[in-house]
Amino acid sequence: MAKGENSTLASPFGNMVITSEGIGEIKIGKKFNPQYIPEDLSKHYFCNYIGDGQPIEGLSFFEGQILVIFKSGPFQKAAIKQYIEPNPEKFAPLFLKAIKKGMIISEIIVLGSIAKTDKGVTVGSTLKMLKENYPDIKLWSIPDAFRADSHICVGKSDSLPNVYFIFDGVCDKLEEDKNIIRISIHKED
Repeated sequence: MAKGENSTLASPFGNMVITSEGIGEIKIGKKFNPQYIPEDLSKHYFCNYIGDGQPIEGLSFFEGQILVIFKSGPFQKAAIKQYIEPNPEKFAPLFLKAIKKGMIISEIIVLGSIAKTDKGVTVGSTLKMLKENYPDIKLWSIPDAFRADSHICVGKSDSLPNVYFIFDGVCDKLEEDKNIIRISIHKED
Protein backbone atom coordinates (compact mmCIF):
# COMPACT_ATOMS: atom_id res chain seq x y z
CA MET A 1 0.00 0.00 0.00
CA ALA A 2 1.33 3.46 -0.84
CA LYS A 3 1.82 6.00 1.85
CA GLY A 4 -1.24 8.18 1.60
CA GLU A 5 -3.64 5.50 0.34
CA ASN A 6 -4.91 4.64 3.84
CA SER A 7 -2.73 6.47 6.32
CA THR A 8 -2.53 9.84 8.00
CA LEU A 9 -0.44 11.16 5.10
CA ALA A 10 -2.69 12.75 2.45
CA SER A 11 -3.04 10.90 -0.86
CA PRO A 12 -0.90 12.32 -3.65
CA PHE A 13 -3.95 11.90 -5.90
CA GLY A 14 -6.06 14.32 -3.84
CA ASN A 15 -9.74 14.28 -4.76
CA MET A 16 -9.07 12.01 -7.79
CA VAL A 17 -9.97 14.62 -10.40
CA ILE A 18 -8.30 14.15 -13.78
CA THR A 19 -6.95 17.44 -15.15
CA SER A 20 -4.76 18.36 -18.11
CA GLU A 21 -1.79 18.32 -15.70
CA GLY A 22 -2.45 15.03 -13.91
CA ILE A 23 -4.32 13.86 -10.83
CA GLY A 24 -3.79 15.75 -7.56
CA GLU A 25 -0.08 16.23 -6.85
CA ILE A 26 0.85 13.62 -9.47
CA LYS A 27 1.57 15.84 -12.48
CA ILE A 28 3.05 15.01 -15.87
CA GLY A 29 6.39 16.67 -16.55
CA LYS A 30 7.04 17.15 -12.81
CA LYS A 31 9.14 15.26 -10.30
CA PHE A 32 7.46 12.59 -8.21
CA ASN A 33 7.52 13.53 -4.52
CA PRO A 34 9.55 10.83 -2.70
CA GLN A 35 7.22 11.04 0.33
CA TYR A 36 4.67 9.15 -1.79
CA ILE A 37 6.91 6.16 -2.56
CA PRO A 38 4.88 3.05 -1.73
CA GLU A 39 5.92 1.33 1.50
CA ASP A 40 6.24 -2.02 -0.26
CA LEU A 41 7.78 -0.88 -3.53
CA SER A 42 8.03 -4.43 -4.89
CA LYS A 43 4.22 -4.71 -5.01
CA HIS A 44 3.84 -1.42 -6.91
CA TYR A 45 6.86 -1.23 -9.21
CA PHE A 46 6.60 -2.53 -12.78
CA CYS A 47 8.84 -2.62 -15.82
CA ASN A 48 8.05 -4.02 -19.25
CA TYR A 49 7.91 -3.32 -22.98
CA ILE A 50 4.92 -1.95 -24.88
CA GLY A 51 4.08 -1.50 -28.54
CA ASP A 52 7.09 -1.88 -30.76
CA GLY A 53 9.45 -2.67 -27.88
CA GLN A 54 9.42 0.61 -26.00
CA PRO A 55 10.65 0.05 -22.42
CA ILE A 56 8.47 1.54 -19.70
CA GLU A 57 8.53 1.49 -15.92
CA GLY A 58 6.59 3.00 -13.11
CA LEU A 59 4.36 2.56 -10.11
CA SER A 60 0.91 1.06 -9.83
CA PHE A 61 -1.58 2.51 -7.33
CA PHE A 62 -5.02 1.46 -6.08
CA GLU A 63 -4.67 -2.17 -7.16
CA GLY A 64 -3.67 -1.23 -10.69
CA GLN A 65 -6.33 1.40 -11.32
CA ILE A 66 -3.69 4.13 -11.77
CA LEU A 67 -0.27 3.66 -13.37
CA VAL A 68 2.36 6.38 -13.08
CA ILE A 69 5.03 6.05 -15.76
CA PHE A 70 8.42 7.75 -15.48
CA LYS A 71 11.08 9.05 -17.86
CA SER A 72 14.58 7.60 -17.81
CA GLY A 73 14.32 4.94 -15.13
CA PRO A 74 17.02 2.31 -14.65
CA PHE A 75 15.19 -0.38 -16.63
CA GLN A 76 14.51 2.06 -19.48
CA LYS A 77 18.16 3.15 -19.61
CA ALA A 78 19.36 -0.46 -19.75
CA ALA A 79 16.66 -1.70 -22.15
CA ILE A 80 17.07 1.12 -24.66
CA LYS A 81 20.59 -0.14 -25.45
CA GLN A 82 19.63 -3.78 -25.95
CA TYR A 83 16.81 -6.14 -25.11
CA ILE A 84 16.92 -7.28 -21.50
CA GLU A 85 14.38 -9.31 -19.60
CA PRO A 86 11.99 -7.04 -17.64
CA ASN A 87 12.78 -8.13 -14.09
CA PRO A 88 11.02 -6.03 -11.41
CA GLU A 89 12.93 -7.74 -8.59
CA LYS A 90 16.25 -6.71 -10.14
CA PHE A 91 15.26 -3.17 -11.09
CA ALA A 92 13.08 -2.15 -8.10
CA PRO A 93 16.07 -1.33 -5.82
CA LEU A 94 17.67 0.73 -8.61
CA PHE A 95 14.35 2.45 -9.25
CA LEU A 96 14.02 3.28 -5.54
CA LYS A 97 17.42 5.03 -5.57
CA ALA A 98 16.51 6.95 -8.72
CA ILE A 99 13.07 8.05 -7.53
CA LYS A 100 14.50 9.32 -4.24
CA LYS A 101 16.82 11.57 -6.29
CA GLY A 102 13.84 12.78 -8.31
CA MET A 103 12.28 11.24 -11.40
CA ILE A 104 10.00 12.99 -13.89
CA ILE A 105 6.50 11.66 -14.52
CA SER A 106 5.92 11.15 -18.24
CA GLU A 107 2.43 9.65 -18.25
CA ILE A 108 -0.46 8.69 -16.01
CA ILE A 109 -2.76 5.88 -17.15
CA VAL A 110 -6.14 5.42 -15.49
CA LEU A 111 -7.47 1.87 -15.83
CA GLY A 112 -10.33 1.99 -13.29
CA SER A 113 -13.18 4.28 -12.33
CA ILE A 114 -11.33 5.62 -9.26
CA ALA A 115 -10.47 8.95 -10.95
CA LYS A 116 -12.82 11.20 -12.97
CA THR A 117 -12.72 14.47 -14.86
CA ASP A 118 -14.46 17.45 -13.27
CA LYS A 119 -17.42 16.57 -15.50
CA GLY A 120 -17.60 13.01 -14.14
CA VAL A 121 -16.12 11.18 -17.14
CA THR A 122 -14.14 8.10 -16.11
CA VAL A 123 -13.13 4.65 -17.25
CA GLY A 124 -16.43 2.91 -17.97
CA SER A 125 -18.19 6.08 -19.13
CA THR A 126 -19.84 5.80 -22.53
CA LEU A 127 -18.96 7.50 -25.80
CA LYS A 128 -22.31 9.28 -25.55
CA MET A 129 -21.44 10.69 -22.10
CA LEU A 130 -18.01 11.79 -23.36
CA LYS A 131 -19.57 13.63 -26.33
CA GLU A 132 -22.21 15.28 -24.10
CA ASN A 133 -19.60 16.56 -21.64
CA TYR A 134 -16.93 17.45 -24.20
CA PRO A 135 -18.78 18.51 -27.38
CA ASP A 136 -15.48 19.46 -29.04
CA ILE A 137 -14.17 15.87 -28.73
CA LYS A 138 -12.14 14.68 -31.72
CA LEU A 139 -11.81 10.94 -32.40
CA TRP A 140 -9.22 9.00 -34.38
CA SER A 141 -8.20 5.34 -34.71
CA ILE A 142 -4.70 3.96 -34.17
CA PRO A 143 -3.09 0.55 -33.56
CA ASP A 144 -3.18 -0.40 -29.86
CA ALA A 145 0.29 -0.31 -28.30
CA PHE A 146 -0.76 -2.67 -25.51
CA ARG A 147 -2.41 -5.39 -27.64
CA ALA A 148 -1.11 -6.76 -30.92
CA ASP A 149 -3.38 -6.82 -33.97
CA SER A 150 -6.05 -4.53 -32.54
CA HIS A 151 -7.04 -0.89 -32.85
CA ILE A 152 -8.22 1.71 -30.42
CA CYS A 153 -10.25 4.85 -30.80
CA VAL A 154 -8.69 7.88 -29.11
CA GLY A 155 -10.76 10.87 -28.05
CA LYS A 156 -9.27 14.26 -27.22
CA SER A 157 -10.92 17.55 -26.30
CA ASP A 158 -9.31 20.99 -26.65
CA SER A 159 -10.99 21.90 -23.36
CA LEU A 160 -8.97 19.17 -21.57
CA PRO A 161 -5.50 19.14 -23.20
CA ASN A 162 -3.12 16.22 -22.57
CA VAL A 163 -6.02 13.89 -21.66
CA TYR A 164 -6.80 11.01 -24.03
CA PHE A 165 -9.91 8.84 -23.71
CA ILE A 166 -9.37 5.34 -25.12
CA PHE A 167 -12.03 3.01 -26.55
CA ASP A 168 -11.57 -0.52 -27.84
CA GLY A 169 -12.13 -0.66 -31.59
CA VAL A 170 -12.13 1.58 -34.63
CA CYS A 171 -13.85 4.96 -34.15
CA ASP A 172 -16.25 4.83 -37.09
CA LYS A 173 -17.67 1.52 -35.81
CA LEU A 174 -18.20 2.55 -32.17
CA GLU A 175 -21.71 2.55 -30.76
CA GLU A 176 -22.77 5.39 -28.44
CA ASP A 177 -22.90 2.96 -25.49
CA LYS A 178 -19.26 1.83 -25.95
CA ASN A 179 -17.24 2.33 -22.75
CA ILE A 180 -13.93 4.08 -22.18
CA ILE A 181 -11.32 1.39 -21.40
CA ARG A 182 -8.54 3.69 -20.19
CA ILE A 183 -7.57 7.33 -19.89
CA SER A 184 -4.05 8.55 -20.57
CA ILE A 185 -2.63 11.86 -19.40
CA HIS A 186 0.56 12.83 -21.23
CA LYS A 187 2.07 15.65 -23.22
CA GLU A 188 2.82 15.13 -26.88
CA ASP A 189 6.53 15.35 -27.67
